[in-house]
Amino acid sequence: MSERREVLQNLFREVKEALSSEPGGAALRIGRYEIVREVARGGAGVVYEAVDADLRRRVAVKVLRDWGTASPVPVERLRREAAAAAKLKHPNIVSIHEIGIAGNTHFIAMDFVEGRTLGEVLPSLSRRERLEILKVLADAVAYAHEEGVVHRDLKPQNVLLEAGRRIFLTDFGLAKVRGTEDLTRTGVVLGTPQYMAPEQARGDARQSGPWTDVWSLGAMLYEMLTLRRPFDASTAVEVCTRIVKEEPAAPRRVDRTVHPDLETICLKSLEKDPEKRYPTAREFAEDLGRFLKDEPILARPVGLLTRFAKRVRRQPAGWALGAAAALLLALAAAQVAGARERARLRKQAQNDRQRVLSTMRQHAALFLEAALAMRRSGNPKGMHVFLPPLRAAYDEAVARAPELAEVECLMGRMHRALMDEAKALEFQERALSKDPGFLPARYDRGLLLTRRYQARMDQLRDEWRRRKEDGSRPGRTRLEDDEARDLKRRVEEDLAPLPAKVAQGIVQWVRGDRDRAKVLFEEAVRETPELEEPYEWLGEFARQEKSLERALGWYSRGHAKDKGYLPFLQGLGLAWFEEGNRLGGHGKETVEAYTSAITWLERALEVMPDHEENRFRCGRARVQRANALARQGADASEAYGQGILDLEHVLRLNPTREDILARLAQARLDWGAYRDAKGEDATALYLQALKEFEEALRLNPDLERRIGPSLETCRRKVTE
Repeated sequence: MSERREVLQNLFREVKEALSSEPGGAALRIGRYEIVREVARGGAGVVYEAVDADLRRRVAVKVLRDWGTASPVPVERLRREAAAAAKLKHPNIVSIHEIGIAGNTHFIAMDFVEGRTLGEVLPSLSRRERLEILKVLADAVAYAHEEGVVHRDLKPQNVLLEAGRRIFLTDFGLAKVRGTEDLTRTGVVLGTPQYMAPEQARGDARQSGPWTDVWSLGAMLYEMLTLRRPFDASTAVEVCTRIVKEEPAAPRRVDRTVHPDLETICLKSLEKDPEKRYPTAREFAEDLGRFLKDEPILARPVGLLTRFAKRVRRQPAGWALGAAAALLLALAAAQVAGARERARLRKQAQNDRQRVLSTMRQHAALFLEAALAMRRSGNPKGMHVFLPPLRAAYDEAVARAPELAEVECLMGRMHRALMDEAKALEFQERALSKDPGFLPARYDRGLLLTRRYQARMDQLRDEWRRRKEDGSRPGRTRLEDDEARDLKRRVEEDLAPLPAKVAQGIVQWVRGDRDRAKVLFEEAVRETPELEEPYEWLGEFARQEKSLERALGWYSRGHAKDKGYLPFLQGLGLAWFEEGNRLGGHGKETVEAYTSAITWLERALEVMPDHEENRFRCGRARVQRANALARQGADASEAYGQGILDLEHVLRLNPTREDILARLAQARLDWGAYRDAKGEDATALYLQALKEFEEALRLNPDLERRIGPSLETCRRKVTE
């Protein structure tokens, strides 16, 4: 990361020194254009986003990479590019505003297009979307041809997609304009090799014309159909050689889902002989349009004899020595070649998968590390800035290699780091649907299912306590319903086969061996101190054992390593809240304990404002603190008010939860008693409390024993 940052800083200094209107000046300018940022860099030019200082609009400014020392030919090409594009007035061609010189810097200013290149988004588009984009592009190229301009560098990287999918053709740096001298000398190869027509690949500039752009459109169509280029190799020379000497593999041999008519259009565009291609880009666009409208196309597929003739022309001497024998050999060779081609395609597909996976791993490592660093520093909200770029990498990976489980797992890891457990579980389930034996996904899913199991068991224990307080017979202390048993089974299935101490500790816990689980978590802390889960579990055990000191110790050690991790914040809040309850039960001072609980629970709510249970706990802690302040004779009105606001917030989300209604009613009753003691009118509080007590009792008549005395007190206060 430091090397990348240094490169960017050096680049910024280079740009600033070359473009600043005043040495050391704060603003980067070219003429009247204020430079904002670099957006693209090619072999000859650099494109910047800029602001037109006179008209106050965004523009794109292209300058030569060699700044003021450019030779006459690149300068003339830049001028020709501007002249070619300026000649064209079309909704899908970028408009030119100005060509000029600022000091020694030659530049052109054009429309700024906010978007991405077709090359960047191509894998994420459906085949239909790609074809519709190519149809629009082909119409724009046909218009340029009719105006006497041949682009000669058509490729996905020179097509911009604006928000809303508006399409723009750009970069006319190699364009040939009718009636002007061609700056490309015969024998010089210019362009992007994979999209060059054979005449370009041979360096025969005089043979280029509209048919050259037709070949490039065909190469783009081939890539849109197969997500492969028709000719590719490790070097540009090899690519050019293959374009000149070889025939492309038929698209349907690469992907059997390609429609035969699309294959016909594609192969006609990629004919070596320009006379056999579509004569114009207009005819190419029209045939493509016919396919999109489910109409018959005009092009006809190449027949067997034509393919045979192509081979003869490439090797006339060999065919003249014995056509019959050669034909027999060719049939056998065709079988061998077919097998080799299939093996090559399998190998290429495997290599593609490895490249996709490697890219996804690099992105995940970079963005996950950055997100965790931000969370651990105490800024969990800022983590979400790293999700969109990873999502873009994920979308591309899924488009290219949809069967890879690890891609889903890495995306799930990011969501778990963001503490979005529902999304994280969704991705891990998806990973395991692709590869049930993928252990990293099983580990993550096991941890996420454990949280659901914990939450369900907490609900069951709370129900048991409420039934006990209400006077009913709750049965066994440890309850497990069908949902809890199913979650427990799935946790064991995922984690039991894994050797990790955390996994084994959880397995022992769900099996009821807390002591063994504790030993395993303590070993995990020593072996992998960077993990959050061991501190969380050991703090939870200590809290349940009513050992405040040990609970605070484990949670605090974890919090020191990760200040934005929600379980540490809410664990500290719960530990202090329960300590306040314990002290209050012994008639001791509780203000400090409840104040600490509120502090930590507020931090937890900053991380996740929609966490209902933490909001409920925070409201209860505020009311308990208010009661403690009232007993001391201190001002408790603000504390009561804040607590009631929290409880009302949770009740709005859960209007039929009788326990929230009862807590809220009790808080109003307590506040009313406090105001009574101060000689203030508390009638409104008592009336609202009475209404809530009665509604809670209506929802659950078993509450009579627990809230009955408070209800009678409330009725008495209302009638006094």
